[in-house]
Amino acid sequence: MTFRKADWFYVVAAGLVVLGVSLLPSPRDRNPPIPADADHRALVSDTGCVRCHAVGQRRPLPDRHPKRQDCARCHRRAQPDETGRAGATEAAWILTAAAKGRGTRTSW
Repeated sequence: MTFRKADWFYVVAAGLVVLGVSLLPSPRDRNPPIPADADHRALVSDTGCVRCHAVGQRRPLPDRHPKRQDCARCHRRAQPDETGRAGATEAAWILTAAAKGRGTRTSW
């Protein structure tokens, strides 16, 4: 079997599509991280998040947040620094969001 010019074009185009899709940012890159504080380090599964983030609890999720219980699919865990606290970027986002009373990322 020999490849024609059109066959090679199709293979190259398919490869470029696969490469382009693989380079797209994942939701975990765009969403705020799970903080590295003591409350969040104690979580062993995603179902524990609803203790504080359910409606009527301490920090309910915003109305526009998807009603899912697989938090780690979209939110990565923040990397603690040497003292066990969240890094400067994560801590700044947490404090900014808390001060504004929102759970959405703000632009710097």
